[in-house]
Amino acid sequence: MEIPEILKALPIKTTTNPLRYGEPERGYVAQTHIWGEQPKDKNSIEYRKYIIAKEFQNIAICVEDIEHLFALLSITKGCSNYTNKLIGKYIIVEIQNILSCFQNLSTASNEFRILYNGLNKDLLKLEREHNFGRIRNNIAAHKHADKRSTLNLSLEEQMKLWKNISYLSLRIYYNKVGEYLNQLNRLAQNEFQIYFLMNGMTLNAKSIESDKNYCTFYPKED
Repeated sequence: MEIPEILKALPIKTTTNPLRYGEPERGYVAQTHIWGEQPKDKNSIEYRKYIIAKEFQNIAICVEDIEHLFALLSITKGCSNYTNKLIGKYIIVEIQNILSCFQNLSTASNEFRILYNGLNKDLLKLEREHNFGRIRNNIAAHKHADKRSTLNLSLEEQMKLWKNISYLSLRIYYNKVGEYLNQLNRLAQNEFQIYFLMNGMTLNAKSIESDKNYCTFYPKED
């Protein structure tokens, strides 16, 4: 099966993902005011700028992770259900992380607060059917963080949650999140352009200096 473009080691591209800083053939892009500590005065302009830039960056990281995981699903379609549900489990974690980022953004302005409330309301409706929040808290990011129970879920409850992980349910959730991601451009065009539109752009260069301390996943071949 052909490897999706997003998974290939392609010509030099930009990245706004700090986790990819120093990666071979990647040029890192970020706003200067997100370096350093978060401003303490929540009423200051500096705090608002920092939160918007930082959370846009975090959301863009989640989106990149999700798109890579969906690309992996296109390769593993013929593998076991367990393999695909395992990948789906981590897509759920990143979708829930996006909701947390929107919640943090809601402290920046009333417009972001309205956007977060809308997303949270829509995802709560989906939660009743698909239980992504419970999946994240009990069989994905955590094993027993459900506020409704201080004990581990029973095997029957775990199995029931596992059944809810499907390609269709993942797409329903992510499509709903996408409706709100598109609205971010309206509220902060500069940050949207930097962290979303500029991410993955091909650079007109033959090579780029990589971080000598960057650790590759597999050992480098001599």
